[in-house]
Amino acid sequence: MSSEEPGIETPVHAYRHLTIRVIIALFAVVGAGLLIYVARSMLIPLVIGAIIAVILFPWARRLSRLLHISHQLATASIYLLVLTALVPLFVFVGPILAQRIEMAQDGIVSLLQRWDEAGAREVTVFGFTFLAQEMIDQITSAVTEWVTATASHAVSFAIDVAHTLLLAVVALVVGFYLTRDAEAIVGHIIDAAPPRHRASLAHVLSEIFRIWGCFFRSQLILCLIVGAMLGLASAALGLPQPLLLGIWGGLLEFLPTVGHMVWGTTAVLLAALSGSSYLPLSPLAFVVLVLAVYIVFTQIDLNILIPHIIGGSLHLHPLVVLLGVIAGIEIAGVLGVVLAAPTIASFRVIGRALLDWLDAQPGAT
Repeated sequence: MSSEEPGIETPVHAYRHLTIRVIIALFAVVGAGLLIYVARSMLIPLVIGAIIAVILFPWARRLSRLLHISHQLATASIYLLVLTALVPLFVFVGPILAQRIEMAQDGIVSLLQRWDEAGAREVTVFGFTFLAQEMIDQITSAVTEWVTATASHAVSFAIDVAHTLLLAVVALVVGFYLTRDAEAIVGHIIDAAPPRHRASLAHVLSEIFRIWGCFFRSQLILCLIVGAMLGLASAALGLPQPLLLGIWGGLLEFLPTVGHMVWGTTAVLLAALSGSSYLPLSPLAFVVLVLAVYIVFTQIDLNILIPHIIGGSLHLHPLVVLLGVIAGIEIAGVLGVVLAAPTIASFRVIGRALLDWLDAQPGAT
């Protein structure tokens, strides 16, 4: 005769039920991950819109409380201000950037012409000797192939530009609605959970929102500061196109770990090819100087700017971020690199909440 009383859950039954719940949760997570991977191209405007909402929602809430207006009106005012600021930026800064890019292209053409005038003479770079004509032929062939490919794909390029603009408009619209209705959406998600889990779910969502909001708002400030620093440093060194180098460095600051290396490689190559515009240094000495400035900047950025501006809110080891960047490249390209760090930090919050939930289940040891 069984010693188990009806209606009383034994440890064996509790363990069995817990195992079933864990398996269902794992299948749900894997299924959601596969769905996101398959539909990743469609999710790009949704993700960008969510990022915009994370950045602008606190400002809309502050404006609503400051002026004692509805959150919907505050959201509309914030977006109107953003659009009002972006339009003149594109109108005035766009032509300047186009002019700078054209000047950079002219500089490359001029460099090729100077090498062409060298004829078959030998060129020595860092102790390695090359025939100038062989270098000219290879570079000219590569440039010709690039121009031919660009011309032959002009129609597809125009379609890609139109597609990108459409995605940008969709992202802005998604961001507006998410900013306006964020509290209602979060409320519906929490209400859909069982009553006993609503408090913990609200805590998890609040923590994830804090991670993403802090990351992107701090990252924007960091990019502006780094762009200004690198632009001024490039101008002081005499590197070509310091404005473009500053903008390039600011944008690369969004790429954790690899951004510094990309900008440093760009600066060193420009230093080796063109030299300084006014410093009386040999090519090798100028490259060493640029490399030294890059190393000093990297130390300032890693040890002063990032800890103080971002505040270490993610608390992730650099190796974990690097592995996340590699995975992000495979999953979502450049966007995956940008979102690697806050995504990992969010999964850590979810993992801790899941472990706490499992530990609280009956029969858990």
